[in-house]
Amino acid sequence: MSNLSATSINQSLVPSTNNSKDLGSSSFPWNVVYPISIKFPDGSIQSTAFVPTAINQSLLPSTNNTKDLGSGSLAWRDIYFDGSLFSSSGRVFNAGVNNVAIGRGALFSNFTGLNNIAIGDSALSYNTSGQSNIAIGINALLNNVNGGANIAIGA
Repeated sequence: MSNLSATSINQSLVPSTNNSKDLGSSSFPWNVVYPISIKFPDGSIQSTAFVPTAINQSLLPSTNNTKDLGSGSLAWRDIYFDGSLFSSSGRVFNAGVNNVAIGRGALFSNFTGLNNIAIGDSALSYNTSGQSNIAIGINALLNNVNGGANIAIGA
């Protein structure tokens, strides 16, 4: 096909033997491909809508502590999640039902408490059912288990 000079191909482009020919190479790759769909060896077909609209499995890096989500110049605008944010030292943010916890161990034992705000490591850590508490600072309201309408600021 080295003498192919036509700008269009009006028939199927099929290799002479199965699984023996490449389309381009690492030294000479194609620039842009405009397919309608692609059929993979397992028989699955992918349309050209390659932009995922949903992820139905865990999104994991190939190696621990080596990949970022976004960057200083290409940041994500909003993040919507239902659960906790963890760092290597443990949970640092939890957006539970009407509760906000920021800090390692903040609202750690909370099961049924509502309308609590805990900011700081171990703030409201032992709270299980207390409601309408505000704790700001390391260990603020640490031992409050089920008390309500408390405010503590400081260590």
